[in-house]
Amino acid sequence: MSPIEKYQRLSKLLSVNARASLPHPSWKPIHDAILVSAIAKHGWIDKESHIGAIIGDEDIQWGKPFDKGDLVLPSTTDTNKSSTSSSSDVENDKLEEVALRAVDFLNEQTDCKDLKGFNLNLVLKSYGIVSRTVVDEDGQAETDWHLDPDSKPTIIDGSTPSSISDDESYQELPTRKDLLKRAKIVLSKCPESVVSSSNAGNNKETDTHQFYVLDQSKISNVFLAELLRATFKQNQKTIKMARKLLSSALQETQHRMRSMTSASERAEFSRLRGHIALLDRAVKTKQINRPVKNVLRAILGMPILPPANPKDETFISDNYSFSAINGELCSVRGKYGKKKSNESAIGDLAISNAVFVAKQRAENVSKESEVTTMLGITTIETLILSVMCSQGIPIYTDDWEQALGNDDDEEINECSYLISWFHMGHVLEVAAEKWVEISQANLAKTTQGDKTGLENELESRQAAHKEAMRLHQKPIYLAKKTIMLMEAIRLQMGPESKYSSKNGIRPDKGIGQKVLHWNRGHLIKWAKALNVYSLSEGHIMHATVMSIRPHSTAEGFLDKKNCKSIFSQISQQTRLRSLFSKYTGDELHNMVFKSVKIVRKSGDIWDDQPYWWREAESETDSKDDFDLLSGILRFGYGGFDQMLEGNEHFRSSMASGESIGRLYRSSGQQRANSITRELSGIDDSAETMRIMKERKKRMSQSKEPTRVNTGNSIQVGIGAFFSAKNSPSPTSNGNKSDDSEVAIVAVVSPKRSTCMEQEDNSKSSPKRRKVEEATI
Repeated sequence: MSPIEKYQRLSKLLSVNARASLPHPSWKPIHDAILVSAIAKHGWIDKESHIGAIIGDEDIQWGKPFDKGDLVLPSTTDTNKSSTSSSSDVENDKLEEVALRAVDFLNEQTDCKDLKGFNLNLVLKSYGIVSRTVVDEDGQAETDWHLDPDSKPTIIDGSTPSSISDDESYQELPTRKDLLKRAKIVLSKCPESVVSSSNAGNNKETDTHQFYVLDQSKISNVFLAELLRATFKQNQKTIKMARKLLSSALQETQHRMRSMTSASERAEFSRLRGHIALLDRAVKTKQINRPVKNVLRAILGMPILPPANPKDETFISDNYSFSAINGELCSVRGKYGKKKSNESAIGDLAISNAVFVAKQRAENVSKESEVTTMLGITTIETLILSVMCSQGIPIYTDDWEQALGNDDDEEINECSYLISWFHMGHVLEVAAEKWVEISQANLAKTTQGDKTGLENELESRQAAHKEAMRLHQKPIYLAKKTIMLMEAIRLQMGPESKYSSKNGIRPDKGIGQKVLHWNRGHLIKWAKALNVYSLSEGHIMHATVMSIRPHSTAEGFLDKKNCKSIFSQISQQTRLRSLFSKYTGDELHNMVFKSVKIVRKSGDIWDDQPYWWREAESETDSKDDFDLLSGILRFGYGGFDQMLEGNEHFRSSMASGESIGRLYRSSGQQRANSITRELSGIDDSAETMRIMKERKKRMSQSKEPTRVNTGNSIQVGIGAFFSAKNSPSPTSNGNKSDDSEVAIVAVVSPKRSTCMEQEDNSKSSPKRRKVEEATI
């Protein structure tokens, strides 16, 4: 039996996970058989002498691309080549994109050679990356990574990389460290675990977990696998590097999903992206502990370690996500046991929960003690909150009375993002009419049983419809009612929390606290203009129908969490509308571009980002992000589906019907919250700089010291305490002249200062008195 036949038989007996890490991009199962035979002949390769003996043994032939041995891959027929040529070209283009992203990472990560766990040699060989030394402007030598056209690999059969032709030089074997790692993987299985030769080569370990196992045998996955492997090697001292690596891994999965044409492959990779996002959140909030590393072990196909304490979890839990308000970890299941729907925004879900509690109370299910601590709202107030959650509040300006009129006002027509209270009243009336129609239909369908509840509901909604019609005709009443209702919700949700880390600084996530503070100030402006601000008590008058008439029928009950969800959603829409009505289109594109960069740098992860999403790439074209923000303002969250249908790119990208490619309200809101937060920060900084420039300009124009009237006395500026000394006269008792230009002047009372001025005037020269009298 020839050596080739022995190697082939041995390779069929070795049970190796096909997704395990490869020591070289061209490594094949027959190379595992050669490696095992070489170890059996020369000893375990933990010593340099043993690996040297294996390399120097001429009887051991590895085949291409390592030497001139006869171990070559079966050549494909011309027919197969012609049938797969187009697909191979596509794969080569994708492979080159991965290689370019790897080059960008290596150039940004200057210490990549010392990055623990990152197999730099494997990445370089896989993608044909080489380095060169360049000298910067300061004369310092830097390493520049780039693709080598002569050595970059290509796909010749759909999955096999090839970088060697018959006329080219052969490559070196993998390093001893890489061969040792591969040998441990191959020999970790006991002989009883081998499978029959008929199924050999496609062996896969049965996964005892639900995590996606990355296929590391694919050349396109090598870069991503090494990012995750380097993350696995990090510890608590290098947690910043772990965060950076996970952020790069998330971006890589997003790029890979965008380039995939198979829906099933995209769905599988979407699972991987979700697992990496879970790791990213855990590393930002917890330590790099065993449950975190077990997830990485599962993804990389490594053995899972049991928890040190049997009561601890083996993996980090995947039923948590970031709150859209402040980024805190919260359960994806609501308080009432209902899983949050992707189809709804957080404010709409809060209103639905409030209505659900009211129905439970009517059925005597809810505990009375729980309901009494909540904020009760009537039907008309529920409608108002629904409309405001969709659109936000009209923007306050110095000409605030124009916001009370109809939409024919010139200022509102000039800016398509501005809305008026009259317009909000119209939307409120339409929504109330729709509610009445729904109640009538429900009542008509019910032919048996007690109809009292449906009849009471219809009566309540008909009364709300009449109230909505009145508020539509009287926008100032709608404005006052809304401002006082918003203040009641703000007080019910409690004070805005202040988050800080160990060093006292923690970046905001979600909508952030500063936007909530801005909306509070915005409400105060409206309250003062509408005369619903108590100057004596220093706060907005807050009142609901049930606070005035406790025996009124409640449509819903809001707890603190639901109040905060509603207030944050209205704050986001209002703040975003104020920014879009303030700046021009070019300025907004530039600001959105900067905001997206800040969001990405802050590590605020977009959990359900569609794979086809185009991020901002230039200051003049912010692509999908700008379209999303603009569409949410024009259509509101209530018209989210119409907004998607009206955008050609959104509509065509979701035409396949894949769930992972769908842009839901909750997902769009998460993105809008993050960008609105950063847009608000950019605007705040610009306002601060503008105020400082104006103050500096006023100070430069003012030459006289500023006097501030404080009642009975006059506070003089600091310049009044310094004055130039007069040169001494020759008859000044012979004192020498003082070279100092400034002398300290004694501070005197205003009364004494007046007497001194009168005395100076009496002693002034006759010429000066004539000038003063002429001026008077």
